[in-house]
Amino acid sequence: MGRYRLIRAVREIREQLVQSDLVDCIVMLPTQLFYNTGISACLWFLSRYKNGNKNRDRKGEVLFIDASELGYRTHLTSIPETKSLAASWFYPC
Repeated sequence: MGRYRLIRAVREIREQLVQSDLVDCIVMLPTQLFYNTGISACLWFLSRYKNGNKNRDRKGEVLFIDASELGYRTHLTSIPETKSLAASWFYPC
């Protein structure tokens, strides 16, 4: 499979996930988080039950979290405040 066909196939898969209302949250991670690449990465959280509890009802919505400035490779996992901040965005009280 050629590179452009692969890129198009990945895009179509992502579109289907969003159109099917399966994407609950997308988190943009800092650049250079992984040793072998300098590009940023995103985490996609999928859910079939987006109205999972009474505190949140995100049917037809996608939560986007920009965590690109929250740390870098050697310190991201050692900052407890960063983890609790990101968790508070996803699970508001």
